[in-house]
Amino acid sequence: MSGLQLLVYPEGDTLLRPSLNDAPLDVLVAEDSVDDRLLLSLAAKETMAQTRLSFVSDGAALLIELVERIERRNPPDVVLLDLRMPGINGHAVLDMAQCNPQLALIPIVAFSSSFAEQDITRCYERGVVGYITKPSKFDDLVHVLESLHDLLS
Repeated sequence: MSGLQLLVYPEGDTLLRPSLNDAPLDVLVAEDSVDDRLLLSLAAKETMAQTRLSFVSDGAALLIELVERIERRNPPDVVLLDLRMPGINGHAVLDMAQCNPQLALIPIVAFSSSFAEQDITRCYERGVVGYITKPSKFDDLVHVLESLHDLLS
């Protein structure tokens, strides 16, 4: 089965799809800042790895998008989650994802400007696979996206 990854859903259903070695990394980004979304888009174009970004601007839109993509059997490879968004914030999304077996299968990486130990600890307690503090330099942002690809491939 080289070149394929097997996704197992809680009901026992499975989905075969190309591994990341064969396809771009599919990153669903929950970010309310227009500037940060633009910088992420530009950084994705600079990476050595193929990366496909799609964006939502708040937690409610993220949850809807995730449920729809799960229903279509096309979940993202990873969610990059801003913690401080209006409405349903990133912490609330993590709480909801932890309670839903289908959402819990999707890797989530917190992406925040917070260096607060309590934010980092809280995120890991809620199942994130990584916590990335938003870099201040563009080159570091490119490196973040390349590292995500390396982590998941």
